[in-house]
Amino acid sequence: MTVSAVPDEQSGEVGGIQNTVTNLGASIGTALAGAVLISALTASFLAGVQHNPAVPAEVASQAQVQLSGGVPFMSDQDLKTQLEKANVDAKTADAIVQENANARIAGLRSSLSLLAFIALLALFTGRRIPDHQPSAAPSEPSPAGPS
Repeated sequence: MTVSAVPDEQSGEVGGIQNTVTNLGASIGTALAGAVLISALTASFLAGVQHNPAVPAEVASQAQVQLSGGVPFMSDQDLKTQLEKANVDAKTADAIVQENANARIAGLRSSLSLLAFIALLALFTGRRIPDHQPSAAPSEPSPAGPS
């Protein structure tokens, strides 16, 4: 639509710019959504572990120190295995696994909410895109006389 909204002489340049901006937008959008996802995951997990009465205070503070750089995505089974290796009791391990599951959902919701907001913003700003191709010159009506 954007290429057809410019004169034919400029369609090559506009097509190139359109592809560049599309790729740049996809890259920035992915990076932004990922950053929001990891930030929300980390904040939600650490807050959940600290406020969960089944998790001892020393475990919560140790988690705060070790995971302050970001919580990795881990399956419940991998997390259980790591907690068993660290000799964490079963009740505490179950609470931590549940907080991890809740944090993943919170992170995904935050990230998808951001993407939905960007999509809504794009709908409103996309209305300004021209919907017809401008003429290079106004067309002259042909003479009405015999040829």
